Amino acid sequence: MFGQEAHFTHYASERHDYPIERYSREVDRLMMVLDKRLGEAEWLAGDEYTIADMATLPYLRRQFIDKAGRFPNVERWGAAMLERPAVAEGMKVGVARPETIEGGLSGFTDEHRAILWGDRQHVKR
Repeated sequence: MFGQEAHFTHYASERHDYPIERYSREVDRLMMVLDKRLGEAEWLAGDEYTIADMATLPYLRRQFIDKAGRFPNVERWGAAMLERPAVAEGMKVGVARPETIEGGLSGFTDEHRAILWGDRQHVKR
């Protein structure tokens, strides 16, 4: 859901209100679920840091910016995650390239879209 929201909000070459609103609402619902869970436990799967935490954090990168202050338990968890040196280092990957959301999408071209969404994968070479 987070990927779909990012796709229609930030990457799609044409803007369509329905998918933007639909996936944005679903991301908000999932953020509420995560916030509730992280109000009950330190980490997503319980008292231990696990692969569930590692796999979820990158999807929330943009949510920490766009929804700052709305989900305090998720923000606490995110801060705890980023205090881990390996996590902080890993989260630097892919940031601030021109073709990323974090880079403001300047330079994100139709060629990038063709590569990312497989438009060229079936083209005879």
